[in-house]
Amino acid sequence: MPSPTIAPHALTSLTKVKALLNISVSTYDTLLSALVSEATDLIEGLCGGRRFLRTTYTQEEYDVTGRKVFLKNRPITTISAFQYRSGSLSSPTWTDCPADSYLPDLNAGYIETFGSVPCGMRAVRVTYTAGYLIDFTDEWNTAVHTLPTDITKVCTELAGAAFNRRQAAGISSQGTEGQNVSFAEAAKPTEEQMAVITRYANTWI
Repeated sequence: MPSPTIAPHALTSLTKVKALLNISVSTYDTLLSALVSEATDLIEGLCGGRRFLRTTYTQEEYDVTGRKVFLKNRPITTISAFQYRSGSLSSPTWTDCPADSYLPDLNAGYIETFGSVPCGMRAVRVTYTAGYLIDFTDEWNTAVHTLPTDITKVCTELAGAAFNRRQAAGISSQGTEGQNVSFAEAAKPTEEQMAVITRYANTWI
């Protein structure tokens, strides 16, 4: 049997979910790994599609309607390029914005512009790195793991709740193919969990 795999951007680990469920055997590892990935996708979807794992995004285009350009992902680590468009949408010319014409708020995930950046549809494009470091093999080392513990706790609980619901429904311990209980049905976030998720949501998306 192939080793169970979890999405590289997973917000919790198989070990954490098994500890929550008090499971020591490997019998359910494939199912639990799939549930961790599904819980991660659910949380990221509820957060406006943001990716928590630190990732580099190349030439994302944004509309400019005011002074602030809200990026899709945060916290921002670096901005490699911030350019404005001239010419048509179909044949644009991109020019680097002057360094003193904008200021990023790294934690909030937006760039504030100062006058020289034009407004309009797809007026700017950004190359940047954003998100948290994730390494559950060394999670107390902030050099390699910076993901907030509260979002990990919620992901762990959702995967555990989905497992318990599916087991109660008599679903096989291995795989997820052909199951008749959707993840949304099996692990609907509680009000307390939603309060945590909402703190990380991109409300501008």
